[in-house]
Amino acid sequence: MSRNHIHNNCAYLWPVLLVIVIFAGSGSHDLATPDLGFQFHIDKIAHILVFGLVATLIIRTPKFNDLSLQSVLTTTLITSVYGACDEFRQSLTPTRSVEFADWLAD
Repeated sequence: MSRNHIHNNCAYLWPVLLVIVIFAGSGSHDLATPDLGFQFHIDKIAHILVFGLVATLIIRTPKFNDLSLQSVLTTTLITSVYGACDEFRQSLTPTRSVEFADWLAD
């Protein structure tokens, strides 16, 4: 196998690993969040950043790396569907809540 082929295959590993981390976190009863001393919905920013990273890692894979409209829309759809699945998983976890706004931030 060529070095380029191995690099291309590893590109798929990063979004998968991040999705596994998100899956594990969604099943946690308590997530550690910083106390900033003021009321602010930091979870929305966290959703945007984490799922933005998921989308970035997906679009950087060889399958979608051409940045065509179809690739961007497919990446957006994949990330959005996973965000909806993540919110559903949270609904099955005691002490966790589901918010439509979280899915929109995803």
